[in-house]
Amino acid sequence: MSSYLKRYSFINAKLKTRMDFLLDEAFFRRLEDRPNLNEAMVMLKDTVYSVMHESYERTGDLKMAEKELRLKEIGFYKELKRHGDELIAGFLDVLLLKLDVEVLKEWIRLWYDSRIRGRDISILSPYMIRETVIEDFEHDTLMACDDADSLYEHLARGVYAGLFTALREKSAPLESLYDLEKSLDRLRYAKVLEYAGRFPSSDADVIRRITGMEIDFENMLSLIRMGDILPAGKLLDDLIDGGRHLSRDAAGKTKHREEDTGREILGRTLASYGGMGSLLLKEESGREERLAMVEAVFRELEKQEVDRLMRGSPFSIGIMLSYFMRKEREAARLVRILNDRQYRTDGYTADRNRGTE
Repeated sequence: MSSYLKRYSFINAKLKTRMDFLLDEAFFRRLEDRPNLNEAMVMLKDTVYSVMHESYERTGDLKMAEKELRLKEIGFYKELKRHGDELIAGFLDVLLLKLDVEVLKEWIRLWYDSRIRGRDISILSPYMIRETVIEDFEHDTLMACDDADSLYEHLARGVYAGLFTALREKSAPLESLYDLEKSLDRLRYAKVLEYAGRFPSSDADVIRRITGMEIDFENMLSLIRMGDILPAGKLLDDLIDGGRHLSRDAAGKTKHREEDTGREILGRTLASYGGMGSLLLKEESGREERLAMVEAVFRELEKQEVDRLMRGSPFSIGIMLSYFMRKEREAARLVRILNDRQYRTDGYTADRNRGTE
């Protein structure tokens, strides 16, 4: 018990305090009722998202406010590392890899737009994260790469060495970002599950259970988004391994036809999540409705999982995973609502301007 106490006492106490400041459902409902972005931003002034309000007050730029939020979250991971032992610090690096992957994806998209599509990227450059998260990408060198081969060579370092070395050896042109981004997602989840083996069995089981649920969520979103575009074989190949109920291994136990859609695969492989599969099969539900439904269901599943972990030992990895799982989903939901308020604001301004012409 003493080793667990030493490992988790300070970090878990800090995270439990931060959990008290997470936004509740009533706050999100009020935020969604705001008619424009300005009023929505005012609601953030006295919350843990005040950095977004402050940035927006200075710049009037929502994307810059989003950047400030991401930098703050990256900084918190790094601050927390200083209070953990070697095992916890290493695990925080593994969790931080998700943010590192997202930053890398954005830089690759920027390079792709510039080099492959020949687009002007000057308007996007100010919003890019240049701070080192896990790996130092040397962003200017990355953007100067002439082709996919030189890009892969530049990125074949650190945790990404194996992935980009393999891509370089194939000498395949980068014709689509979809498969590359899928590979990056697969890599970061594999690293979490691999690192779980370093923990005592009780903590390792919690990591695998929570991560498996997150993988299921990612796989469901992928099937919904791409289910009407890609054939069943490709959809199954793209599923991330390690999910609790929805993975290539689990889905492969059921026969699928090449013409099957993602919706049909979901309907036959989600029995463990109750009626979700049949709900997703409803013909009257569109893609956006199904995405919203999956998110709502997973919010409830996360709440149940967090409640279970919070009732357990206060000296376990569960508190850390609970916080970051809830925080990540909360921030994504907040940003999505703010972007919707901006759309309303822009639409209102355009309508008003047309009325004065």
